[in-house]
Amino acid sequence: MEDRLYAAVHEKPYNHLEEEAFLKEKDPKLFRDLTERAAPVPGEMIREYGLDAVLYFLERKKAEGETGEEMTDSDEDALCGIFRFLGRVYRAFTAGGRPERNSQASSLKDEESTSADRFYALCARAHAALMSGHIHLYEADLAKALSLIPKGGGSREERELFLLLLQESAPCLSCHLLELEGAPSGQGKGRIRDLLERGKAGSEVIIQVAGRVRGRILVRPGEDPEKVIRRGERILGERGLDMDGFHVRYIPGKVISFWK
Repeated sequence: MEDRLYAAVHEKPYNHLEEEAFLKEKDPKLFRDLTERAAPVPGEMIREYGLDAVLYFLERKKAEGETGEEMTDSDEDALCGIFRFLGRVYRAFTAGGRPERNSQASSLKDEESTSADRFYALCARAHAALMSGHIHLYEADLAKALSLIPKGGGSREERELFLLLLQESAPCLSCHLLELEGAPSGQGKGRIRDLLERGKAGSEVIIQVAGRVRGRILVRPGEDPEKVIRRGERILGERGLDMDGFHVRYIPGKVISFWK
């Protein structure tokens, strides 16, 4: 009984109507504009899955070169998947409807440091994908970044960065969560760049052997290329690959390529 009661209080289900009501009161003009953007989707789907999920879905369709005017069963599956993802975001950022710190975080400093590096690298990549219109890459990296935010945990700047990235695709939810975090919601791309720079985000570099991807490493800005290559060789060695006799080329920020 106590477990069920705890779940009822701390696992409050995501309710898109609350997020929409918040934005409608905070910025009625923006809310009207967003509602007009959602017009191609039938009203019953907007009511069921919410404005955010529909806008997210339409951005995906636009990136695929489709209008979204004719809804199919697979489209509804996509909407349902987006709705579930937004629910995951909501639960990661709230406990009983408000932010809460992770009490175990201070005892995991080494893991925290590695996780933060990975988080910022994913956010940097998601931002680049968003700016270039690659919505599927943006979605994938945003989902991975979310998995690195413990429920109610993470630094305030990490949480703000994630929500600002989400704002482009789910404005109602991100606006409400930014308000709960005590962070302004209208700062946009300049604030994203500032947070990424302050996080000293590295870039994820692919390790490639004879044209096949064999691993990835996180490389910080300005890291010595020779050290990056040695790290790549060490990872491959740990995976049982002998790189003796291989040529190597490192393209900073992109790939370490080994070939014979």
